[in-house]
Amino acid sequence: MALSKMHRCLRTPELLLNIFQQIRYDGGPKELGLNQSTLAALARTCKDFKEPALDTLWYSMDSFLPLLRCLPSHALEINVVRTERSRIRVPYPKISVRESLQSDDFSRLLYYAPRIRVFHLDQSVYATGPPDPFIDESAYERLLSAKSTSGPLLPNIKRLTLPLAHLIGSSPIPQLIVGSQLQHLGISGTCENTIDRVNWEDFSRLLDSANVRLSLVNLSISLVDVYGYLTPFYVSCPTKFLSILAGSRQLSKLDLESFRVKDAGTVAMLGLVPNLRILTLNLDLERLGQLKEAPADQLGYFCSLTQIKLITSSAAAVCDFFSQSKSSRLEVVVIERFCRSSFWEIPELLSTIARYLPCPTLRCITLCNGIDPFLTRQYNHNTSDLSFDSLKQLFCFTKLEKLCINLGAKVSLRDSDLAEISNAWPSMRHFELYEREFSERSKITPNGIYSFVKSLARLRHLTIRFNASGTSTYPKLPDVQHHRLRYLDVCTSDADESAPIVPFVERLFPLLEYLRWGWVYEHPQIPGSGWETRLEDEEEQIKNDDSHECWISTFERLGLPRLKRST
Repeated sequence: MALSKMHRCLRTPELLLNIFQQIRYDGGPKELGLNQSTLAALARTCKDFKEPALDTLWYSMDSFLPLLRCLPSHALEINVVRTERSRIRVPYPKISVRESLQSDDFSRLLYYAPRIRVFHLDQSVYATGPPDPFIDESAYERLLSAKSTSGPLLPNIKRLTLPLAHLIGSSPIPQLIVGSQLQHLGISGTCENTIDRVNWEDFSRLLDSANVRLSLVNLSISLVDVYGYLTPFYVSCPTKFLSILAGSRQLSKLDLESFRVKDAGTVAMLGLVPNLRILTLNLDLERLGQLKEAPADQLGYFCSLTQIKLITSSAAAVCDFFSQSKSSRLEVVVIERFCRSSFWEIPELLSTIARYLPCPTLRCITLCNGIDPFLTRQYNHNTSDLSFDSLKQLFCFTKLEKLCINLGAKVSLRDSDLAEISNAWPSMRHFELYEREFSERSKITPNGIYSFVKSLARLRHLTIRFNASGTSTYPKLPDVQHHRLRYLDVCTSDADESAPIVPFVERLFPLLEYLRWGWVYEHPQIPGSGWETRLEDEEEQIKNDDSHECWISTFERLGLPRLKRST
């Protein structure tokens, strides 16, 4: 097909690429084989379609297998091996590369390799064996030693997901992939029996020699334990590896949840990365202390941050961090309390947030409990109460859309306090004051709940404890206006009968999708992975059981699906 006879829309390479990308990913994984066949057919249709179709076909890979098939047959050896799956030995072909491989054998492979931009090595996070069961491990060494080109075999990789197992010892795989075009690097896998064998120094040298600091935009390290849980407490931070970030001009997103940062020097180094906007930092420090003075050509530490997630057991470390950060554009703050080993004074923490964080831009504040290895501790262990006077300190953030406080603090609010809260935050979409309290009834009534949500038209998520007992504190149903709330968690709200609750909820929240009540001990990253527990105070346990039965009855009469809590 001659270019002159084409429709003008097909003369634009960018438009052709968009069309072919749509073909490749249309229909999801089930249609992938058919879509790839379509692209291959398009590449053979005419010379004008060939290059963009091939670029799209090879754009993303999850194995070296397609590349090995580009080698001539005399360079490959295929053996049938057997593996045990569900106690059945299954045969499958395994490809290895012969020692006779020469640099001349790479011509076809090198024609396709530069087209690959995304490489997600397909390996289970639990795997500790070979990276691909269909490829003999020696094949990677032979590819590396026989290639005639300098640099990586895949020179244009921009997005790479690398299992941790490939960083053990002197694995050749990173050397085949990592190049100067790398923008997004994700390291994943299980750290059990693996992390101590990772060769961070060699990997750091490889990244440094490829000048990755000039191109890297996003670095994420997400390690799990043998049970599949994220592990922000096992792994000490390899400072040599992080040193490659010093002076990085492009890095905008950094996720170090799985690395414990134990020294203020590393924090200071990260704080001087000029364009860092999104940061997840695991602070394993009781106090951060005073950071050294920022260089004269810098305005301060963390000046460009828009989102920050801090994981720590120390409220003092949080206060130290925010008192020394100079971000004026912060929009999202998440503070995850890893362990309740030290006391958290909630009023002091909120005071620090109000004092040092930028009022005009902040939209979301989340203060939550994370993974506590001592799950059997009381949820409010080492935690002060949360009063309205403490909460008022946050009223300076007038654009707040999400407030989540889930630290175990006992909340002391009244209906009149809710009225002030709705006036202070008219844009609120997600309001969560989670507590597990039975010692005394909440002073918030259904009337207060109704007035609160009526004042917040955008509210979609509400988690709050109130007193649903009796009938005198409910608004008159004919006067109740509908609200578009989707999620309601009543925590340990007192309730004695479902008769007044059901019509109130049905009338007020006709679009409600989830109703949550009570509580369980559960892993915050795995909804429903918990167990009910008995309270030490028998009187409180009886009160809990009565309210629990009432909310079950309410749920059944409403016919709503119950949502297992996920922090």
